[in-house]
Amino acid sequence: MLPDQVYTGQSCAGCQYLNPAAFVPQPLGSVGNLGWNSIVGPTYWGLDMALSRQFQIRERQSIQVRADAFNITNSFIANVPSTANPASGAVPAFANVSNNMFGQLLAAQPTRKMQFALKYTF
Repeated sequence: MLPDQVYTGQSCAGCQYLNPAAFVPQPLGSVGNLGWNSIVGPTYWGLDMALSRQFQIRERQSIQVRADAFNITNSFIANVPSTANPASGAVPAFANVSNNMFGQLLAAQPTRKMQFALKYTF
């Protein structure tokens, strides 16, 4: 199997991200042709924004107003498949080739988040 046939081209929630046929067991004494650490997670882009304004009240006093927004476009950003908690001892579905959920994207990063702050300095 060629390294470019490892991915299915899908990156939606619940989609098959890796091609399970690319990970069949090799005959004893042989190795595959996929390099070490060559599998990467799905690509993404994010748009975060911060606005702030500082108002001078007196010579040594000021108020700062701040608003932060993360994932402004509220786009789907797939989580990079990770391993299970090492303390649990469970093998994650993404790493277990014999699992029927192998290579699927099962989680997403948080949706749009906004936070506001007001700081008084004296």
